[in-house]
Amino acid sequence: MSRLSFDSDRPRAERRPGLGPARPRRRRLLVACCAAAAMVSAVSTQAGATPRQDEPTTTTQAPSGSTPVLLQQAVDKAEGEVTRLTDALSAAERADVAAREAAAANDRSLEAQRNDELADADVAKGKAASAEKQANALAERLKEADAGREDANQELLRTAGKLRRYSVAAYVSNSQPPGLTSVGDDAAVKAVRRRELLRSSGRAHVTRTKEAEVKRVVAESEVDELAAKRSEQLDEQQRQLEIEAGHRGLAATLAGDREQAAQSELDRRQRAATERLDLRNELERASKIARQFIGLSLDATTSINGEPLLTADDLARWFVADGRKANTTVPIDELARLFIEEGRSESIRADIAFAQSILETGSFGFPGGGLVKGTDNNYAGIGACDSCSGGFGFPDARTGARAQMQLLKIYANPGLTASQFANPQVRWDPEKMGIRGCCPTWKDLAGVWASNTDYFGQIQTVWNEMVTWVAQDYVLS
Repeated sequence: MSRLSFDSDRPRAERRPGLGPARPRRRRLLVACCAAAAMVSAVSTQAGATPRQDEPTTTTQAPSGSTPVLLQQAVDKAEGEVTRLTDALSAAERADVAAREAAAANDRSLEAQRNDELADADVAKGKAASAEKQANALAERLKEADAGREDANQELLRTAGKLRRYSVAAYVSNSQPPGLTSVGDDAAVKAVRRRELLRSSGRAHVTRTKEAEVKRVVAESEVDELAAKRSEQLDEQQRQLEIEAGHRGLAATLAGDREQAAQSELDRRQRAATERLDLRNELERASKIARQFIGLSLDATTSINGEPLLTADDLARWFVADGRKANTTVPIDELARLFIEEGRSESIRADIAFAQSILETGSFGFPGGGLVKGTDNNYAGIGACDSCSGGFGFPDARTGARAQMQLLKIYANPGLTASQFANPQVRWDPEKMGIRGCCPTWKDLAGVWASNTDYFGQIQTVWNEMVTWVAQDYVLS
C-alpha cells in the first residue's frame, strides 16, 4: 500500500489548516500485508455479541463499516479473556464460600468438643468435691474412733494393773475370800488357801483382760476401716481432680486450635480477597480492552467528543515501530502524552486527533514545501492555506496540542463558550466563530477543516493503520 498523499488533490484556492504534500514513508511488511488484507465489512454483529449475564456489559457500539481483520481478532481475544476471568472470579467466589462454610463447621465442631470437655471437667470437679466431703466426714469419724481406741487401750491397761494389784494384795494379805468359813491357820491350810486365792485372782484377771482386749481390737478395727475408707475417698478425689485437669487441658487445647483455625481462616480470607481483587482488576482491564477494541472502528458516526481509546504508549510505539521519524520540538512519546492529556481534559478523542495530525504533518515530519515547520508546534495545519504565507505558531508542544483540541471542541459543540474550556483558551473565542458546532463527527470535517471531500477517508485510513498495529501487538502478545 502506498503512502497517503496529503494535499495533492486539494484546490489551490482552498483555505484549510494543512500542509503541502507529505513525503513517502516506509512501512513494515507485516503491517502492510495485514492492513491491506484487514478491511472487512459487516462485523458489527460478531463484535457486539450478547455478553454473558455474569460478564460486565459494554455500552460501546460494536464496530460497523470497514473494520481491520486483526481488530476483530483482538476483540475476540479480549472477550475470551473477559470470559476466562469471569469464570475464574466465579470459581474463586464459590471456593471462598465453600471454605467459609467449612471453616464455620470446623469452628462449631471445635466449640462443641470444647464445651463437652468443660462439661466433663465440671462433672469430675463435682465428683472430686463429693469425695473430699466424704473424706472429711470420715476424718471426723476416724478422729472419734481413734479416741475410742485410745480409751480402750487405757481401759485395758487400767484393768490389767488393777487385777495385778488385787492378786498381789490377796497373796500378801492371805485374806480369806468372803463367804468362806474360817479354817485353821496351820501352814498346810495357808498354802492351800494361797493357791486358791491366786487361782481365783488369775481367772478374774484373764476374764477382765480379754474383755478389755476385745474392746481394744474392735476400736482398732473401726479405726483401720475408717482410715481405709478415707484413703479411698482421698484417692477418688485425686483421681477426679486429675480427670478434671485432663478435660480442662483438652478444652484449652481445643480453644487454642479454634483460635489458630480462626487466624488461619482470617489469613485465607485475606488471601482470597486479594486474589478476587486481582481477578476483578484483571477483569476490569480485560473488559476495558474489549470495550476499547470494540469501539476502535472509525466510521461516519464516530464523534469528535469522547475519551481516547488508545493510550499515549500505543500511539508512540506504533509511530516508532512503523519507522517514522518525528521532526518535533519534543520526543514522540512526550508529544503523544501531551495529545492524550490535552484531549482528555477537553473531552476530545485525542487518539483520532493524533491520526489527523499524522495526515496534516506528514507523520510529524513537516516536509519541505509546507506552510508549517516543526518548530511551530502546529500539528493540524491550523491557519495554513494555499494563499497564506504560513500557519500559526505556538510557543511549545503542549500549547500546540491544546490549540488543536480546543479548535476541535469548537467545531464539535454548538453553543460552546470560552468558559467551558478546561484550560485557558489558546487563541479563539468560540462565540465569535461561525463554525461553532458545525462538525460533531470526524466525517463532518471533510470540506470544513479541509476542502478535500475525502479528508475523513484519509484520516480513517491512517487510523486503521494504527489500530491494526495495536490489535496485532495485542493478539500476538
